[in-house]
Amino acid sequence: MIPTLETPRLWLVPQSLDDVAQIQALFPRWEIVRALAAAVPWPYPADGALTWTRDVVLPAMARGESWHWTLRLKSLPDQIIGAISLTAEGQSNRGFWMGLPWQGQGLMSEAAEAVTDFWFQVLGFPVLRVPKAAANAASRRISERQGMRVISADEGDFVGGRAAAETWEITAEEWRARAASARPRPSTLPRPHREFLRRSESVLRADPRFVGVAAGGSYLANQMDEFSDLDLVLAIEPAACDEVMAGRRAIAESLGTLLASFTGEHVGEPRLLVCLYGDPLLHVDLKFVALADVAHRVEDPAVLWERDGRLSAALAAGRAAFPRPDWQWIDDRFWTWVHYLGGKIARGELFEALDGLAFLRGRVLGPLALERAGARPSGVRRIEGATPDAARTLQAAVARYDAADCFRALRACIDQYCDLRPSTVDIAASGAAETAARQYLDEMTARYDSHHPPATTTPSAR
Repeated sequence: MIPTLETPRLWLVPQSLDDVAQIQALFPRWEIVRALAAAVPWPYPADGALTWTRDVVLPAMARGESWHWTLRLKSLPDQIIGAISLTAEGQSNRGFWMGLPWQGQGLMSEAAEAVTDFWFQVLGFPVLRVPKAAANAASRRISERQGMRVISADEGDFVGGRAAAETWEITAEEWRARAASARPRPSTLPRPHREFLRRSESVLRADPRFVGVAAGGSYLANQMDEFSDLDLVLAIEPAACDEVMAGRRAIAESLGTLLASFTGEHVGEPRLLVCLYGDPLLHVDLKFVALADVAHRVEDPAVLWERDGRLSAALAAGRAAFPRPDWQWIDDRFWTWVHYLGGKIARGELFEALDGLAFLRGRVLGPLALERAGARPSGVRRIEGATPDAARTLQAAVARYDAADCFRALRACIDQYCDLRPSTVDIAASGAAETAARQYLDEMTARYDSHHPPATTTPSAR
């Protein structure tokens, strides 16, 4: 399934037949089509959007040969403003168009960043090539800003006639190096965070054991606020690793007023030092990583500073891969978890039950809902913004300190899991477990209800 992509101002929604009417109304403008390839019919037929979407776009998407999105402003999500696509075959891997009212606002640059990153980081292609009319200045600027280069110049056939043409290219290695080094400081970076970065850079630059520092997390999405922490990767010279790891607390103390710190074994990352700084209070995660190991990562961090480009080069040697939910792993366990929680509720261990319901939300329902929405499947992190509908549905899986309400919330977890579970999961092996767990939950609920009949009220005297 093609995911929905997000930029600071846009949603990129997979194209569907529901989009035909808006595309037909918006696309056929000479100013839009004249620099497009001559394969676009002109004059544009009355059923052009329908024919293109139904007969070309959707079949190619189903075959995994191309990926098409409509563009929508976050502030106006029902209105299509343009489209962008990727194609696996040939020398024309990306194409786009923008409706006239929204041109010249940098929106297509945002969309091009998102799909190019998808091309390299998710689809794993080694190179992106984009042909275009040489006179298409707006398109050329987007390619220039992305670090692409012209690899050939010739003539091509466009809707506006035969004209000078160029093919632009960027490789996966070039894209990752650019992504690692070219990100600006986020505009949402609060002053205390900014001051900490300034102070820590001065200290760490003076320490020859460090090759560079990069930032991750909400820093990358430009979604920081006063409640955000800082996630920093400190790249270490290979020969200094043992010394640095042994002295991590002293290094952290040199960066500010350290109130408390502890290592990250609780999240499976012993290289991590979780720090709380004072004046003002600031949570900073310092991950100390040997330079050769930074290639293995879950995201592409923004390089804040480095020595001789070595951190960027080390990042370019690998590819970020955030762990995706393992559907079969979850399904093999889900019904055992349901049985376990049903027993906890029936026994009256409601705090255990509430903790278990939170586990199902954070380990199962949240990640699966986020993945369906095309967002990073990280627990329930920022689910309210990434997929508001799923967040509203997830509320039903939250219970009060009450056995009947815990039973209700557990049933809501089951309903939501079955809705999220794709048909591609082989559920035959867990079919018996599902049936048994559901039956057990029915029995425990009935037993509870028999001992706790609903309260009755006496009508007030008149």
